[in-house]
Amino acid sequence: MPIHGSGVALLIDRLSDLNFYDEFNHLAENTDVWTCGGDGGSFLFEGIPEHPTKWTLKTGNVIDNDYYIHGHAVKNNKRFTPFEEGYTAVSLETRVQFSSVADVSAVLGFLNVVLTEYSLPNISILFFVDTVLSNTFRTRTHDGLAEEATDTLVALDTDFHVFKILVTRASVLFYIDGVLVATHTANIPQYPLFLEFLIRTEAAASKNMCLDFVHVEVI
Repeated sequence: MPIHGSGVALLIDRLSDLNFYDEFNHLAENTDVWTCGGDGGSFLFEGIPEHPTKWTLKTGNVIDNDYYIHGHAVKNNKRFTPFEEGYTAVSLETRVQFSSVADVSAVLGFLNVVLTEYSLPNISILFFVDTVLSNTFRTRTHDGLAEEATDTLVALDTDFHVFKILVTRASVLFYIDGVLVATHTANIPQYPLFLEFLIRTEAAASKNMCLDFVHVEVI
């Protein structure tokens, strides 16, 4: 049955407050949305015709240099969980491109503690890349006690891909370009988590992670 009246407006306002979107269509770094940092790298607008809204997360050219952006304690970013507010799921969708398939590590997804250098943190839900382990995209959930991890067997390449994470109270579904690549049903963290993207170079050469958009919706 449809709901009428001011309650609809209040619900729309509340949903808008819970959701988060960044199309990276700004020309200068927006410090009200992201905190960025690292050693010797940058987060910069590319401004090229083929990708007019592409921003690049770039490391320095020293081995083990990291660069990151995160939404922890930032004015216009948020934490997300399906375990409160009466909602049942959180959906993250982001379009990302890596510049190299060698000597690179990266994480992208939901975390509970800010990473300033590459690692696989407790209390997290994420995709990750670690070319020491494999040249594929991998997934991981950790609830603070134990982890569930999957090698998606999807090869790491230099094309843009849309990564999606759908978190419910019973499972986490991971998609790449609309294809389900992993399902985790254990070790789902029940904490509100924030977004982070981090890239590390494992060689004396700069590595890039390009970001086209980030959408998070609480369902």
